[in-house]
Amino acid sequence: MPDESIWIRICTGIAIALFTAGGLIHAVDVWRNGWLPYDYVPYWVNAYWTSLLPLDFLAAFLLWRRSKMAIILALLIMISDVWINTWSHNYLGDPTIFWGYIVQVLFLGFLLAIAWPYWRYAGVSPKKS
Repeated sequence: MPDESIWIRICTGIAIALFTAGGLIHAVDVWRNGWLPYDYVPYWVNAYWTSLLPLDFLAAFLLWRRSKMAIILALLIMISDVWINTWSHNYLGDPTIFWGYIVQVLFLGFLLAIAWPYWRYAGVSPKKS
């Protein structure tokens, strides 16, 4: 059976890729439509979604650095994102977020599943062969 650290590294790589993709999506939105590009939602939602531009990249970087703070930030980002997107979909009737929302809920579940193993693995120096 493969070493647990291999699975944690694979899962961490997946999380890094997804946070990087999220950051890139927000970067494209800002590039195309300027700062605070989500003008069809209340200001606080627009500000939150725009703040995900640096936060997603920060989470990816901290995960790459194997920081224990990374999993805390990652969970805070995804819990708040799913909550705000749930609110946006239910109260604003925003149909544009449906598939992205499904991916975010699945990603949140993934992060919850790997949180404890990642926490134990974080901060441990990689083994040199």
